Amino acid sequence: MVEITRTSKSIKRKRTLQHQKPALSDKASRYPASFYFSALTYKQASESLCVSPHSVVLSVPTPPNKLQCNAIAGDLFCLDQPIRKIPIHSMEHFHKQHTITHLQWDPKGKTVASVDETGRLALWHIQSSVHEWEMIHSADLKQPLAAFLWLQTDRLFTPQADGSLKQEPVVGPRNSYGQLAFVTATVHGEIKVHYQRSGSLFSSFSTPMPNIGRREISRADAGCFGMSLAGLDDWERISHAAITMSKDGHIYLASHNASLQPKSVAIHSIRIQFPQNAHEQQGAIECKSITILKLQKQLFKNITQLAFRHTAATAPLELVIGMGQEDASYVSTWQLQHTKKSIQRDFGAVTQTYSRLVFQSGIHIAGRFISSLKTSTQDSTIMVGLSDGSVHAELATSPGLLRNSSEKDDSIDPAFYQITEPHTTGGKGIVDPIADIALSPNGTHVIYSFSTGNIGVSRLTSDTYSDAYVKAITQKLQLCLLNNVDYLDLISELASIHKLAQHKDKVDAIISNVLDAYEMHYGKAEELSNRPLEDWSLASLETAYGFAMAVYSRLPEKQIQSINLSRAVQLPLILECFIASCTTDYSDITGILNKSTLDANDKIEFDPDSLWSLISLSTWIYDYLRWVLREWYMIFNCKKPNDAQNADINDKSVHAVLLLHQDSRKTLSNILKLMHYFIQYTTTTSYQLEHLPRSQSLLQRYASTLLNNETITLKDNIEFLNALDSLKPNTTHAPKNRWSLLLSSNLKDYTIADIQKISNEYRDKCAQPSIYLENEPLYTFDVIRKRRLPSHVSTMQCMRCHQPTLLVDSANDVNDPCFSAQWYQSAGKRCVCGGTFY
Repeated sequence: MVEITRTSKSIKRKRTLQHQKPALSDKASRYPASFYFSALTYKQASESLCVSPHSVVLSVPTPPNKLQCNAIAGDLFCLDQPIRKIPIHSMEHFHKQHTITHLQWDPKGKTVASVDETGRLALWHIQSSVHEWEMIHSADLKQPLAAFLWLQTDRLFTPQADGSLKQEPVVGPRNSYGQLAFVTATVHGEIKVHYQRSGSLFSSFSTPMPNIGRREISRADAGCFGMSLAGLDDWERISHAAITMSKDGHIYLASHNASLQPKSVAIHSIRIQFPQNAHEQQGAIECKSITILKLQKQLFKNITQLAFRHTAATAPLELVIGMGQEDASYVSTWQLQHTKKSIQRDFGAVTQTYSRLVFQSGIHIAGRFISSLKTSTQDSTIMVGLSDGSVHAELATSPGLLRNSSEKDDSIDPAFYQITEPHTTGGKGIVDPIADIALSPNGTHVIYSFSTGNIGVSRLTSDTYSDAYVKAITQKLQLCLLNNVDYLDLISELASIHKLAQHKDKVDAIISNVLDAYEMHYGKAEELSNRPLEDWSLASLETAYGFAMAVYSRLPEKQIQSINLSRAVQLPLILECFIASCTTDYSDITGILNKSTLDANDKIEFDPDSLWSLISLSTWIYDYLRWVLREWYMIFNCKKPNDAQNADINDKSVHAVLLLHQDSRKTLSNILKLMHYFIQYTTTTSYQLEHLPRSQSLLQRYASTLLNNETITLKDNIEFLNALDSLKPNTTHAPKNRWSLLLSSNLKDYTIADIQKISNEYRDKCAQPSIYLENEPLYTFDVIRKRRLPSHVSTMQCMRCHQPTLLVDSANDVNDPCFSAQWYQSAGKRCVCGGTFY
């Protein structure tokens, strides 16, 4: 278990074994456990945790702790990197110390909704990192919220019965005017749909729930207009609610009123129709009561939790109800069944559909009450948090990724297992109830918070890496790449597998299978296509390279491959930046790049405002060449090859394998050609910089330094790369897919003698001998701005691949001479691997 605490001077991360009790602060504010149970009987528990599809965790404390909105980012699941708990002051200021009752990410993981106990709602958009948040919309619902549901916006890939993946249509109602749309249900029964029209412009339409109104209408204190003079207390109030969208796109709302007798749960169906055109302001909502479950014969009278359970697409929807008292509790599962009844009339048969909740199972829990009840949206797993601080999860019904058996008999039921042991705070044995539970993006880890505000993380997966486990994790990784979902929690599973010697080969097999499936999907074929680089978009390359890079960065034996991939994924990005900075027609640029050598008659013109940024990119390329050429020479040291040497080379992990990768070699050659024409344009052309009018001489001096580089010559390096095109891999070890050479660390696919022959020919042309012999360390580069990072500057790093970038500083960025370049202005939104900065 990992405990995360927020302190005023530092960020702490503590590791404890799962069976140990973490040492928590005695100063944490807390109510007695009896208070928490009393609160749960008249209103549902607040949502204090939420996890985005990109593994960013948001947390808020429960009363009586002071409101602190925090973003928790980092490798929370692998436990091998720092974890940062970053306060979101703008959210704290907006809610003004009111308790936040709902905290939910949108399906894309870019916007989070926060709603407090007064009904104030706000949408927050994450910017370039978890350090930057922007409020894009706010509203006042005038009353507390009972339920909140985001509507889907994208078509998602889902697994099929035969193991294939299929892109399904959008489930449920869809906002055709913008990306965001959500449904709210207030405690007094107002159903409201909010939808984005343009940017921060939102519209809404609403309807009241049926059978929600004022009680005791005949009372004398009612006014002539039917309004109660005693206030809203006379109106029915929803105390507990759950809302969900089924696999077929239907929205269901379960509600309970704690003040009504006998105890009952009402189920409503909600249908939404957005405005038909942009000129209409109002849409339509149909909210219909379909059944009421009366709990007259139940042992416990107090309902404390409601949660819908997501079952298979063909199975009926299920409702999980938590009930109990302070020293005992009960979890029951009810299935929503639809039946048809026909009645014969004189004019024919009349058929009507009836819905009802049918009891499925129940679990008695002695000595404790349920403090948190959640269900998984992916695997229909029930999670139960208890007042003693323990968390219990339902066992999987079949072998796969999740745990399906338990050696210990210490959980609430044979169908469950205990994730964490009972938890106390301080040294006096005071119980610390579970405040909230959330699941990782792929459901492999559970994140839970205690009433004292501390947070823990535990695995839900199996410890036996069977064939069913490997198949399940491979499929989940494929879905992550296609649906743009983060896979940090799955990488932690791969890291666990890799630690066991007998299972190390499974990690390489899983990575290869995932990339094969991704390439076949991108090629729209049933076979590997090995499509050339120019047919791939940067986003597609980034997705594949980023996945492999993120995995290898966490495996000690694969660090070289991680470095290779981090450079390979940046080469096409740099080439795109060079081409985007040209003012010459694209067809002319393509014709020049297709030439094998530099032509003195060719010229390419560049946008003057982009020249400074190209200086930075050129410096990155020069440092890259110094690194890769030195590593090349150290491996192919120009000695006469023999069998022993060949074996030694084949067993080494080499950085220089990048130059043997056809796509990387071609991309690098094109970059070097554009660098040549960029330096030529900068040193020979007179131009006027609009934003920095006095910097032309300084800029030309920098460019002249690049041109007169005594160590590396561009022309000879281009010829060297062209010569490497003659190398052909052995047919017996042909690369399996486009990434095979970068994923493996040996050169067995090539004849070493052929490589050394070309190396001897160009050893004194590409660079001076000193470049090969010096032991210069690899510089730390800003992964976005492509410039060297001094050791004393503050940086952020990517959650996936751990590459650094400078903290965003608007004032300094405006004064940067590179700021006017288009590619520089868009920098910092995402890492080159697609990860989030923290």
